Amino acid sequence: MAKKDNAPEGLNPQIYLQNLDEIMSERFGNYSKYVIQERALPDARDGLKPVQRRILFSMHDLKLYNHLPYKKSARVVGDVIGKYHPHGDTSIYDAMIRLAQDWKMALPLVQMHGNIGSVDDDPAAAMRYTESRLAKVSELMLKGIEKNIVKFVPNFDDTEKEPTVLPSFIPNLLINGSRGIASGFATEIPPHNINEVIEGAIAMIRNPNVSLNTLMKHIKGPDFPTGGIISGNKGIIEAFETGKGRVSIRSKYEIVKENKQHYISIKELPYGIVKSKLVFEIDQLLDKNNIAGVEEVLDVSDRDGIEIQIKLTTNADAKTIINYLMSKTQLRVYYSYNNIAIYKGYPTLMNLHQMLGAYIDHFKDVNNKIIIYDLNKAKDRLEIVEGFLIVSQVTDKVIKVIRESNNAKKGVIEDLIREFKFTERQATAIAEMQLYRLSKTDFYALQDEKTKLLETIAELQGLLKDESLFNNHLIKILKEINKNYTIPRRTLIEDSHDAVDYNIEDLIEEEDIHISMTKQGYLKRVSQKIYDSNNYETYSLKEGDEIVFAQSTNTKSKLISFTNQGNFISIPLFKINSGKWKEIGQHLSEFVKLNDSEKIINTFIINDFSDTIYVNFITKLGLGKRTKIEAFDISKYSKPVRAIKIKSGDQLASVSLSSGGFVNLVFTNNDLVLKISENDFPLLNTSSMGNIIIKLNAGEVVNHLQSAQNKSNLLLVSQRNYYMYLDVKKLKFANRGNKGQKYFEQAKTNQHLVKSSLILDYENKFNLVEINDVVVFDEKSNSKRENQFSTLGRNVNYVFNETESQLDYLNKNKSLIESNINKKLTQEFDSEKTQSLLEEDDSKNTKDNSSKTVEIEKTKTYSVDKSKIKNELKEKKSIDAILDTIDDAYGSFDSKFRPEKIKELLSKKKK
Repeated sequence: MAKKDNAPEGLNPQIYLQNLDEIMSERFGNYSKYVIQERALPDARDGLKPVQRRILFSMHDLKLYNHLPYKKSARVVGDVIGKYHPHGDTSIYDAMIRLAQDWKMALPLVQMHGNIGSVDDDPAAAMRYTESRLAKVSELMLKGIEKNIVKFVPNFDDTEKEPTVLPSFIPNLLINGSRGIASGFATEIPPHNINEVIEGAIAMIRNPNVSLNTLMKHIKGPDFPTGGIISGNKGIIEAFETGKGRVSIRSKYEIVKENKQHYISIKELPYGIVKSKLVFEIDQLLDKNNIAGVEEVLDVSDRDGIEIQIKLTTNADAKTIINYLMSKTQLRVYYSYNNIAIYKGYPTLMNLHQMLGAYIDHFKDVNNKIIIYDLNKAKDRLEIVEGFLIVSQVTDKVIKVIRESNNAKKGVIEDLIREFKFTERQATAIAEMQLYRLSKTDFYALQDEKTKLLETIAELQGLLKDESLFNNHLIKILKEINKNYTIPRRTLIEDSHDAVDYNIEDLIEEEDIHISMTKQGYLKRVSQKIYDSNNYETYSLKEGDEIVFAQSTNTKSKLISFTNQGNFISIPLFKINSGKWKEIGQHLSEFVKLNDSEKIINTFIINDFSDTIYVNFITKLGLGKRTKIEAFDISKYSKPVRAIKIKSGDQLASVSLSSGGFVNLVFTNNDLVLKISENDFPLLNTSSMGNIIIKLNAGEVVNHLQSAQNKSNLLLVSQRNYYMYLDVKKLKFANRGNKGQKYFEQAKTNQHLVKSSLILDYENKFNLVEINDVVVFDEKSNSKRENQFSTLGRNVNYVFNETESQLDYLNKNKSLIESNINKKLTQEFDSEKTQSLLEEDDSKNTKDNSSKTVEIEKTKTYSVDKSKIKNELKEKKSIDAILDTIDDAYGSFDSKFRPEKIKELLSKKKK
C-alpha cells in the first residue's frame, strides 16, 4: 500500500490514504488468488482441495488408520481447525462427510460410523455423533509421506508443518473427480473407474506419446458411483481432447409385467440427482399433465438399494411413458466436463493426456524420492552393519577402549573413532549397541543383512540409473494396486445416442373440455361438465373484454390461431391449465410471444392433422391460397410460424377451413361477394404468397372469407353487430380474378361490413367457430329480412327461450357463438336426460330389453322398441334424428297415452 508522503496536519501517520478503486482491485485480486489456489480448485497431482488434504493429513497424524478404531468426527474437525485450516467447523465437517459418501465418491477416502446423509439429500448427523477413520485406499494417498518425499510448509501460525501435496499413489483426480466454484473459475470433473484409469496410466508410462484412441481402449469414459447409462461417446471424446465436453446420462430402468402387476422399476439414477426431489418431480409432472396409464409413483428404496416404481395400468404403454419422463425430468440429464485444476501453481483446463501426465510426473517424482530415501537408508545401515562386523572381530579391544573412556558416551565415540578409524555413525551405533549383539549368532545375522543390503543398494541404484527399470517398477506398483482394488464398471456406455421418442398425445388422458378465448388474449379451459352446468352470465372476464372464440373439444386436440401478419400459432390443449368457470384463465403470452402490431384474426380447433382438411387464406388485397392442414402440425410452440407470405402493404384478412368440394365466399368492404370453388384457390405451401383471387376496385379490400357447401345457409354478422340471412346457392359462381357480386341492400348511412359468418346447418364437419357477436334467431323471422341487415329486437322469435334478463345480458355482451347455439339446443334436448327418461320408462315395463311394455295409464299398456333410440343416443346422432326415432317409436299410440315427458320432447321438436 502506498503511504501518503505528506499527510495532512493532525492526521495519524499510521493511516494510509489510497483510492478506493486501487484498494478494491488489490484486495479482490488477493482474495481471488486465495480462493483459486487455496480453497475451491483441486491440485492436478493428488486431486485434492486444500481442506480435503488437511483432513486426510490430520487423520494420519491422529493415527486413524483403517485397521485401528474410529474416533469422534469432532476430534478430527477440531484438530484440522487448530492446526491447519482456520475456518468454520461446518465447512470442514461437510468436506469430511463428502469424502465418505459412496454416492458422490467413486472411491471414498474416509470411513464413517453413523448417519452421513443419503441420496435423498438428508443432512448428516452432527459431528459429535459420528465417528471416522481413514479408508484403506487413503493409505495409498499418504504412502511414504513420513519419508519427506513431498514439500512441507509452515501452517497458518508457524507452529506446525503441512504438506502442499500428498504422495497419492493413485490418480485420484480422475478416479474421484472434483467439483468447485472459485473466483472466475469453476471445475467439474466426473469420477472414473480406478482400474481403467490405472491401466491408462500404465499405457502412458510405457509410451508418453500414446494416442487418445489407445487411451480410450482403457479409459472408456466416466464411471459414476450411482451407475446409469451414458448415450454415445462423442462428448467423452471431446472432453478427453479439450477438457470440455457434455455427455447425456440417463437412469437405468426395467419394465416389469408379472403377477397382474405392471410398473417401471428405476434402480440407478444420474450422478448428482437427489432421489426425493426426482420422485416429487415425476409425481408433479404426471399429476399436472394427467398422463394416461399411470396410477402412482412410489419410492420403495431400502438398505438393499434405490428403487423407484411407477405403477401403470394393465394396458399402459410403458415405453412411451418412460421416454416422456426421460425428456421432461431428471431421469435423463447432461453432465458437462470442465477439467480445471491447479497445475504448476495455475488454474489450467486439462485434457486427458495432461491430467494423466500430471499424475505420472508426480508419481515418478514421489517414487524417485522414495528410492533415494530408501537407498540412503540402506547405505547408512550398511555402514553400521560393517562397523558391527568389525567390532565382532576385535571385541575385547573395543570393550577395553570403552571401559577406559572418561567422557561418557561422547568420549567413547571419540575414542572408538581414534583407535579403530570408525565413522561417527559407526562409533555412535557401537556405543549404543547391546552386548548380546556380540554373540556368534548375531555375527552370522549381520553378515546376511550385509548381503541383502548390498543387493538392495544395487537394485535401488539400478532403478535410478535405468529409466526402463524405473518405469517397470512403477508399473509393478500400479498393477498391484489394480489387483487389490478391483471395482467393476458401474456406468454403462452405449455406442449410439439414445433417441427419446414418444408421442405426447399417447400420454394424454382424453378428456372432454371446453375452450374459450377472449379479445384481450385470455385462454380458459374447463371440463365439459363445468361448462354444461354454467352459463355465460357467470363467465369471468376482465373489464372491457369479451369472448371471441369458444368450442367444446377434448384434450388431445390443438388450438390453431392465425394472425394478420400471416403467421400462425399452435397450442396443444392439454398445455392449457384446467381451471374454473369464474377464473380469468391464462394469457396467450404464457405460450407464445406476439409483437404489438400482430393480432389474431381466426382460431380453430384441430383434432386430427391427417384428415383431409384445407386451410384457405385471403389477404386484404385479394391474394389467396389454400394449404393442407398437415403443414400446420408443428412440435415447437414458443413462437409464431409463417402460414402465408405477406407482401408489403398487405395483411391477412381471413382464414377458413374446408374439406374439398366447398365453395369459398370472399366478402369485400364494397358490399360485394365472390362465390368461387375452393379448388380455384391454388394449393401451396406455407412459405408461398398466393394468387389473385378477386379483382378489387380502388379503395376496396377483402374483409372476410367463408368456406361452405353450396347448399348451406349463412348468418352474416356486420361490424355493427347486425345480421342477415344468406342462401349460398342463390349466389352465382364466378371465376378467379373476377369482381364480386352484390348480395344485399346497403344502408345509406352507417353502412355494414361483414366481419364474420356462421353456417346455420348443424352438420358442420369441422365445427367452425369464429367471432359471432349475435344472438341467433329462427328461420321464420329471418326469412322476412333477406338481402338486408337487421338489428336484434326484443320481439324476435328466438330459437331458444330466454328470460328477459338474459336477453339484456346477451344484448350487452353480444358474445354468443355457434357452440353456444348447440349448447342451448342441447339444453332443450339433453341426451343424458333422454337416456334417463327411457331408463325410467323401462323400470315400468315387464318384458325384455328389445321390446318393453310401457304402462302409460293404469288401464292400458303398449309395446315400444327402444333399442334404436338408445343406440342413437350412444352414437350421439343429431337431435332431429333422435327425436324422429322417438316419434316413430311412440307413433302407434294415441297422443293421450304417450308419457307426458315424451310429449314435451316431441312438442319442442315441432317448435
